[in-house]
Amino acid sequence: MKQAKQRVIAIDYFRGLFILAPVMNHAMLFSMPFAYLTGAGRLWTSAAELLMIISGLTFGIVRGEQIKSGFAAVYKKTLRRVGQIYMVNILVVVLSLLLALITTSHHLTNDVDGVLPTRTGLSLLWSILNLSYSIGWGGFLGLFAVFLAGAPTALYVLRTKGWLMVPIGSAALYIASIKSPAAFGPYAVFAMWQLYFVMGMVLAKLRLPVLMGYGKLSSLYRRTITYGAIGIAAILLGVCILFEDNNIIYHRVAHLSAAGWLPTKLIIGYQHLLVYKPTLDHLLMSSREGFLRPLFALVVLGGMYAAFQLYKDFWLAKTGRTMITLGKNTLMVFAAQAIAIPLLAILPLQRSIANNTLLTGTLLLTVWAVTQRKQILQRSRNYGLELTKSFSEAKYAAMYGQEDSA
Repeated sequence: MKQAKQRVIAIDYFRGLFILAPVMNHAMLFSMPFAYLTGAGRLWTSAAELLMIISGLTFGIVRGEQIKSGFAAVYKKTLRRVGQIYMVNILVVVLSLLLALITTSHHLTNDVDGVLPTRTGLSLLWSILNLSYSIGWGGFLGLFAVFLAGAPTALYVLRTKGWLMVPIGSAALYIASIKSPAAFGPYAVFAMWQLYFVMGMVLAKLRLPVLMGYGKLSSLYRRTITYGAIGIAAILLGVCILFEDNNIIYHRVAHLSAAGWLPTKLIIGYQHLLVYKPTLDHLLMSSREGFLRPLFALVVLGGMYAAFQLYKDFWLAKTGRTMITLGKNTLMVFAAQAIAIPLLAILPLQRSIANNTLLTGTLLLTVWAVTQRKQILQRSRNYGLELTKSFSEAKYAAMYGQEDSA
């Protein structure tokens, strides 16, 4: 039971971490330089892909044991959740569209992700409802709704002997969406992103055999695997930064090399390394469509999980409450940041460290307030009751005082 509880804690922790990172990245208009801590969208994977994997993993773990014996019940519960996410998505898209139209018409800073629609009236409404058009930082919710709707069926197949059909079919759909996006029209993004959700469900299926096999290994092999996973992920992330931030890093390395602080061979080696940048960008960046990008996401997630397990007590003691709370409120956090970011971007503040710190802090406090909405509402009710009680007591005291005077 202890291990199972720890796995749930780890999942909630990573959900919180992977929902916080997109918030910072979406707000890069004013969250710099803090967004560098979350990758700033410059890495070969992002928290968005990792969040999608974790979402599939969560569904596979929570519903995996129930799916064979209670498929109808699981599907009914899932559809209720799908309906909730879908309605929140529609609301966020409509509000984002209104914000974009208002800011554009008033020549204000328009920090709403996406483009204004070419359709109007009922045609526009229908395109929003069928998820073929989206705008804003919360449109990602539409992907979750669609993937969750098909998750019970995919999970059921994953529990059968023909389970390989699910990852194979998902990979084929992913490749097809990259090779021929026009064939999918506005739904090409769905065909691409579904792979990450399916990867999470496959991980949920394989997790127990993998953990049992890991537990049977000697302590030396376990340490080797753990530190190896962390080391490989760290090295690949380091290489990624060398490639994607080469405009800054290369000039600094060249300057230090010319000043004699670094060996000349280092800058020469860096030059040879950058020859492969176009190829690696095609395989790993390329607007999230790189063939190796899903594999890189798994490597990074594996390294992060190994590091979390190794230093779990430290991370939970320092950041556990915050991350786990965010992880349990991902839907509302994602919806809130989609509206809060454009509203904060409208404020006529110059971009400086001080102003960016103020705006970023306000955004984070807003997101945290959303996670505490029940407590805030309850305290507001209690405060209202106390005010009503105090008013009533004062009123009666005044009335009785007048009667005594009479």
